[in-house]
Amino acid sequence: MQEDLQKTLIPIYICPSRRGVTRIFNDEFGGELVLTDYAGIHPCTKIKNTDAEPMDITPGPTTPSGWAVRTVFDKGDMGSERTPPGNPPPADSPVQNAAYDGAIVRSPWMLDEYDDRLQLASGHFIKGVPHPTKIAKIFDGTSKTLLIAEKHVRFDLYLEGTASDDRGWTDGWDPDTMRCTCIPPLNDSEYNADYTGAPPFQDPPSYYNLVIGSAHTGGFNAVFADGSVHSINYDVDIFVLNSQGTRNGTSMRETSESP
Repeated sequence: MQEDLQKTLIPIYICPSRRGVTRIFNDEFGGELVLTDYAGIHPCTKIKNTDAEPMDITPGPTTPSGWAVRTVFDKGDMGSERTPPGNPPPADSPVQNAAYDGAIVRSPWMLDEYDDRLQLASGHFIKGVPHPTKIAKIFDGTSKTLLIAEKHVRFDLYLEGTASDDRGWTDGWDPDTMRCTCIPPLNDSEYNADYTGAPPFQDPPSYYNLVIGSAHTGGFNAVFADGSVHSINYDVDIFVLNSQGTRNGTSMRETSESP
């Protein structure tokens, strides 16, 4: 059952340099669960717009008009288009036909209802979601494509169970287990008000949920699609980082269709 699975400890999902094994009780999601320190990687992809200016994805509240970014992250179900900080997300963004340019793609099956008594789930298949990625689809090369990385958790929120740290490793396509490469990575003790809010009192904004980072001072650890593990500096060029997040060379290029 989900309740038993989510409280199971998987030691490799825990960073010993951060907070150790952290369990919280979340009644909304079935009780006790173990938080995770790692997440899958998904890049941003530009949406085609002939009137667009170069997109500003550096920290800051303003964004040049004309650019939106396909991150396929939105609220709880994680499947829509969003714009960078300073612009609100679309009111009713569709999960269908989103762009999935990373090595990890979303399952096409969406849960509609779960019957606790019968322990039966019902759902439907959404449109425009690709099949699981094969090696042949990683055009950028497996040694240059990010797969998994440490996720940023603001140091004062280690035990709080925020929106991106309240479901543990069993969560689906959600910031608990997926993060984005078009937002500057940060050390846990650092913050940028536009992306993380200011500790200890300011609530983190929505983009906090997508930041990559770690408790390490020099950088964060990442697993590439060839199975190798490398440390990436926090000052990595954001366009380089986002390119590493893609599998098919579509980083920050104009696109109008899901690959």
